[in-house]
Amino acid sequence: DFFGLQFVPASAYGFHRQTARRGAPLYEDLRQKIQVLPVAHADETSWRHDGKTSWVWYAGDADLACFVWDAHRSGAAAQNLLGKNFAGVLVADGLASYNAVEPKERQSCLAHIHRGVEELDKELALLKGKAQDPAARQMCAQVQGLIKRACQSVGQGKRWDRMKMRRKEKAFRRELNR
Repeated sequence: DFFGLQFVPASAYGFHRQTARRGAPLYEDLRQKIQVLPVAHADETSWRHDGKTSWVWYAGDADLACFVWDAHRSGAAAQNLLGKNFAGVLVADGLASYNAVEPKERQSCLAHIHRGVEELDKELALLKGKAQDPAARQMCAQVQGLIKRACQSVGQGKRWDRMKMRRKEKAFRRELNR
């Protein structure tokens, strides 16, 4: 018994349609809860079905997760999951489709920032002679250290109040501007 459906082998055909129909109100409630989260992470990945590429979109936080299948990797697909006006901070990669969503605030995914800084540092390391820029390499190391500390603090369950975060941000900005 699943969502009030009795399951026998002969009824397997169409079972997924009945399940989707009966679960639709729960799914819509979940999607609405995602759209008002204070902070939501979003991502998408390709999915092959019957030889065609489609997309599975994710949005959620530590407590909620919502997945949407869509044939497209478009702004309309992002809006379908997150809404046009997302209520909180949207944490996502740089995919242009997320530009169709207007969040209260936007945050780049730390993993993508970290990878970008690593790539920049590798490029800077290849420069020779007068083209070398030790200050730029130092900045890369500082950003990587900041990201590492931020990730570790979350892993340790530390919660920083807003004022403490602002002080740390100002100190980091001063350090970068030296």
